[in-house]
Amino acid sequence: MLNRERIRQSLAVGVLLLILAAAITTGCGDDDGGPAAPGNQATLSTDEMVAFVTAQAALPLRLADAAARAATAMAGGSQDGVSITTTDDVTYTGTVDVDLDGDGSRETRLGGSATLTQLFDKEGLLAPAATVGFDSASGPYVNSVAGGVMVEVIGGGDDNNPILYVHSAAASLGTTDGIGVGCDDMHMTVDLTFPQAPQYAGYFAFTAGGLDLECSFEENGQGGWQMHLTGDGLDEVIQP
Repeated sequence: MLNRERIRQSLAVGVLLLILAAAITTGCGDDDGGPAAPGNQATLSTDEMVAFVTAQAALPLRLADAAARAATAMAGGSQDGVSITTTDDVTYTGTVDVDLDGDGSRETRLGGSATLTQLFDKEGLLAPAATVGFDSASGPYVNSVAGGVMVEVIGGGDDNNPILYVHSAAASLGTTDGIGVGCDDMHMTVDLTFPQAPQYAGYFAFTAGGLDLECSFEENGQGGWQMHLTGDGLDEVIQP
């Protein structure tokens, strides 16, 4: 039987991701129509500030998504856009393709290496986990990446569609607009039960353009989800 509530919530999060993608592609322009330069945030209107922060928040979120998909492939699952190799089934190298602009194609490629391990889950059973590190990026929005995250498989229906916990982030992303984004605290659940509409929960802290920010996914009190951006005087809830 179809889980209508689960599908509806996934669609709501999918709309939030489209909002993030739109912020990346439209940006918060300067007088020449380009992206706002680092250090110019003090001159932005509230709407421009929200657009700027929303665009930057998409990057750590997609980093979590990439790490979750890589760990799924390492644990034996099938994931489109993930290419990995290993000689010992412990240490892996490869690439993960991600879609930052929401057009349905994964235009950005992240490369790196990872180590597969096992951790005890809440039931005391050994479950797959991985330390995923990124060291290269190519695409129209991101041109460098360093650092990584820890990923644990915590549930899900099968090897191809698990639920994962992404945490212990220490990563930075170089962007083509010169701003760059850093993430040093992440506690995100990535649910790949419906691969075409991943479900996100939790939060991550990040820096962008000299701002200290936090992005969280939370219930909106109406059975759906919303994204909450806070930090440096900003307190904005984005509804799907």
